Amino acid sequence: MRTARCLTTAPASALAAAVLLVLAACLLAAAVAGPARAASRFAWVDTRDPSSDSDWLALSALGPGGTLYAAGDFAVTSVLDSDIWVTKYLPGSSTPAWSCTWAGGAGGQDTASDIAVDATGRVYVAGYAARDDTTYEALVLCYDQQGTLIWQRDYQPSDALDCFAVAIGLDAHGSVYVAGNITYTGSPDQIFFDKLDGTTGDLVWETRYTSSGDAEIYDLAVTPAGDCYAVGTEGDAARDALLVKADAGGAVQWHQTWSGSSHADVWSRVEPARGGGVIVAGGVNVRGAGDIAVARYSASGARDWVHRWGAAGGSDDMANDLAVDAAGGVWVAGGSSVGNGFSAVICKWRPSGKLLFSRHLSGTGLTWYSAITTDRAGNAYVGGNCEVVRGQNEDALVAKYSASGVRRWKATADFNKGTKSSDWLETICLGPSGYLYACGWIGANKHDGASFVMKIRR
Repeated sequence: MRTARCLTTAPASALAAAVLLVLAACLLAAAVAGPARAASRFAWVDTRDPSSDSDWLALSALGPGGTLYAAGDFAVTSVLDSDIWVTKYLPGSSTPAWSCTWAGGAGGQDTASDIAVDATGRVYVAGYAARDDTTYEALVLCYDQQGTLIWQRDYQPSDALDCFAVAIGLDAHGSVYVAGNITYTGSPDQIFFDKLDGTTGDLVWETRYTSSGDAEIYDLAVTPAGDCYAVGTEGDAARDALLVKADAGGAVQWHQTWSGSSHADVWSRVEPARGGGVIVAGGVNVRGAGDIAVARYSASGARDWVHRWGAAGGSDDMANDLAVDAAGGVWVAGGSSVGNGFSAVICKWRPSGKLLFSRHLSGTGLTWYSAITTDRAGNAYVGGNCEVVRGQNEDALVAKYSASGVRRWKATADFNKGTKSSDWLETICLGPSGYLYACGWIGANKHDGASFVMKIRR
């Protein structure tokens, strides 16, 4: 039996209240480029701690009227026993309108992987639920604007070991598309695509992509017409970056692989390109060092261009997120390491594939960008974390770059000032006019802490 629970207002715990007091003082010391003080950058910060163990919000999506929906997981008894958590914030409030939890009946790790919101304010969460201590089934949840669970869909092929819903997207007609991974014992792992009725959750069609080696996806882009583009990797010892297209009728139209090395290559992010087709981003790995890779494919599967980027000095560079701006500019956010240091990096390419610039931001030790979004003016907003004291303290980080690559401002937030902690910003999205929303987690590590939601002045 599975249970869903919803609170119209999620009460802040004692820890959350204490964190707010600490953060109010810490924001005054946050680093920001330019004349504005950092304290003015944060409109409000809300922290939540629904359990005494690990809690994190790693997903966000904007709903009608500037409403924020966020999702993640929280540990019930330990990190091996977690439930799914969905929350909603109205534009003018720093307190959730509601927070809902979903628990599988087998214990184990119930996990949210992706989130989407339709024009009516319905929120869809994809993920997976534990069937027992070792196996998992794909899961999709649908909540209405009031936080009521309308429907849920579980999926597990009878011949499979595990099934994971990884990514979710919507078309212009109210249909829901889910892509994920099916694992087998003794047979190559497969990718699945499901089309669901957004109102009822009924299955419209299902199709699979199979290969001679294991195939795995990490992200999905859905066009208004219902075409699905999934990215990931395939192969055994040597893995190639993979892009698969399925149309709105459930047919796998084509797949394309790309090999930038003889080792491990992956496409980890995909976004619709201006004028049709998609932009993909990922990485090339060669003997422990890697480059960022980015490419454009047409709707028919032709690769228009592909480029690699790597910092000098034998660095290990990674792409963590991708955005395409209103003019078709391609932005990639991630990190670059040389020796014992790790700096945040942001790169921008023209729609034609020409590199415009790359920018680095370094802290005391480990610093990188995890998420990126853009506004209509072509500005980019990135979030991640920066290490203030090497090996001891990491702060949540957010920054703004102009279309030409000028860093307009930078702000950091330390939720546990004076203690060894890791505060990570996981996801960022545009909010109501003039604002951003960002979510992440707080604690000594990802398995011991609370979560935060911030509203940030652009």
